[in-house]
Parts: sequence; structure tokens; C-alpha cells
Amino acid sequence: MEVVESGIVAPSDETPKRRMWLSNFDLAFGVREHLPSIYHYRPNGNPNFFKVETLKASLSKALVHFYPLAGRLEVGPDGRIEINCTGEGVLFTVARCRYDVDAFGVFAPSEEMRQELVPTVESSQPPCMLFMVQVSYFQQLLALVLTDFMVFLLTLKIDEPNELGYFGNAILRTSEGAKVRDIVSNSLELAGEKIQQAVAKADDEFARSLIDYLEMGNDEREWFLTKGDLLVISWLGMPIYEVDFGWGKPEFMRRANMFCGGVGYIMDGPGGSGDVSVVMAMETENMEGFKKAFYQGFDLCSGFQA
Repeated sequence: MEVVESGIVAPSDETPKRRMWLSNFDLAFGVREHLPSIYHYRPNGNPNFFKVETLKASLSKALVHFYPLAGRLEVGPDGRIEINCTGEGVLFTVARCRYDVDAFGVFAPSEEMRQELVPTVESSQPPCMLFMVQVSYFQQLLALVLTDFMVFLLTLKIDEPNELGYFGNAILRTSEGAKVRDIVSNSLELAGEKIQQAVAKADDEFARSLIDYLEMGNDEREWFLTKGDLLVISWLGMPIYEVDFGWGKPEFMRRANMFCGGVGYIMDGPGGSGDVSVVMAMETENMEGFKKAFYQGFDLCSGFQA
């Protein structure tokens, strides 16, 4: 892969210059690193297919509306991490590969994939960029990498509208306990009920209680994955195959890499076929056992349906 162009794309118009305060949700729950996603597009015969100048012009206009992405993640005067909306811009990189896309295999998330297809920056620690784009041209395919900085994770059900100026995601983590013998000795419905119970309790009162808990100085970062934990994130129903920049929808989408072991993503397969893709990050010595249990679970579900 050869990088043929690299530069900064700034907003096409003036944007507000201000500092955005990050909540305790942002600071306590987040995986603070750049998280790249790769979208693959097949040329459609249009001579302007993913023309670099068109992409840069469109990105520049979009940054006027999404101006915090053109800023920098910094440590404020009080020592708290915040977004400084400087309007400096985002990194835009163009690369070309003389090999066919098949040389990359199935595009499984890996550090090697990240090194080849993701723009390189000095650090993911403040001060740093919040958003980067790389367009990679293969012989028969184009890979578009969108990399943003994930500050926090939280589904927020607060019974009032968001304040003006809110920017970001809202994902609240919750859990439900059960003994292993109860799960394995009962039908699949028991596990489903446990999940439903966990989701149901993440209401307005729960969210506000967690805010108060964090305000008291408690650190929820210790409530992250420990060895032996499994976190499965569902992207089913997300419009990841509707990302059309004017030259058609992507053939498929992948994460470039996974931020830690024990994390999995379930997402719709490409083309509206109804297929489901599962991407897992796990220690090598545990992967074969997981695959065996995973497919056994599918056989079990098929038996219930029969």
C-alpha cells in the first residue's frame, strides 16, 4: 500500500470556536482510542467514482455542520479532557495498492489490517485529532476508512429532550446476573428473559442514578471486561450498508481492528440477503472452543425450531 496524498481538510466555512465539556459518562465509560471502520465499494463505471477532489469538497462542507469533529481532544485548564472546537480540520489520506483486493483475504479485523488501511497519527491520547479518512484504491475495489475517536459508550432514556448542543452517542451499559447451571440447564428463553430484564431497567431513573453515582467520584471504568468475560454488541438493524456517497452502496463493511479480547459484533450481512456476520476478538487458545460452542448453539436453536 502506497500513500500518495495526505493532508488536512478544514471546514469550508467559519465554525463556532468553543470548548465542549465532556460528561462523566464520557470520561468513565469510554474506550479512548480511534476506532476505524472500513467500507468497500465496487467501481460502477462512473468516471468520477470516488474522485478525490469531490470527496474532499463534500467533507469540507459536512464539517461545517459537524464542526466538533474538526477540533481536537485536549486536556483543559482544569485537567479534565474536553473537545476544543478549533476548526483545524481532519486528516485525509489517499493510498493506492497494486495488488488485487483478494490478496487481503476476508478482511478480518487485525493490527495488520489497521496498519495497511488506517491513517497513521502520532497518538490517540490528548491532544489528538477526532476524525480521519483514508481512501484506498485497489485494482478492482475501493476501501474507504472512516476513523473517529470513541470517547464514551451510553442507550439513554431520560424523560426530557437533549439540551441544545448535545453531540455524540448515548449508550448505557447494564447487566443481569444468573448462575451458569441455571443458564445451561434451562431453555434458551431463560437467557432471553435475563437480557430483557436488563434492558427494561435501563430507564430514566436508572440513568439519573448512575449519573449521581459518578458525580460522587466513583469510577465505572473498573466495570469493564475482565478475563473470561464476553461482551457481544449487536449492530443488527444499523444502516451500515446504506452508506452511499453517490456511487452506490458498499459491498461490505468491517471493523479494522478490535480494541480488546472478549468482544464480539453481530451485524447484518451485505446485500440484504438476511445473513448475519459475527466478528469476534478472543485469545487464540480460546477461539477454537468458542467456535465449537457457537455452532453447537446454532444446532440447538435449529432443533428448537424443528
